[in-house]
Amino acid sequence: LVIKEKGRIVNVSSMLGRRHDTFGSSYVAAKFGVIGFSDSLRMEMRPFGVSVHNLCPGYFQTQIVSTASEVVKGMVDRMDEETRTRYTDEHIKELIEALDTGYSLSNPNLSLVTDAMEDALLSLRPKNYYYIGLDAVLARFIALLPVDLSDWAFRVILPFPALKPPK
Repeated sequence: LVIKEKGRIVNVSSMLGRRHDTFGSSYVAAKFGVIGFSDSLRMEMRPFGVSVHNLCPGYFQTQIVSTASEVVKGMVDRMDEETRTRYTDEHIKELIEALDTGYSLSNPNLSLVTDAMEDALLSLRPKNYYYIGLDAVLARFIALLPVDLSDWAFRVILPFPALKPPK
């Protein structure tokens, strides 16, 4: 049907589909996968007149952001003793505080995401990528820097505590 109508496909990834983050490896891998799938699909579908687009929102006040610290607390409660000793109580406390701060700084205006979705679906000339929110735009530019500089910039902007080996 999509090919017959020369339609479009809109996938939702994340700014973390373009830039890695600390303590989110499985989420980041999934979002990188969405971007890779979409990029390949765009190339495959182009000859049929089908376009493929991605939404890459930053941090918005959604359930995944609002419950992040609770998820970490649950993970800590389920850790075996050997794994638990790799993380100090201080580190876990700092991580939970950073996640809660991240939520307080996240964007409450979800209409930015729905507006981008509407544009991707209905515009005569939709963008290939929609970086939604100032943090997503900033993250995209930082990701263009050399890796060491990019990692440093993200540590400054998103000061998640560094994991230190136990004493």
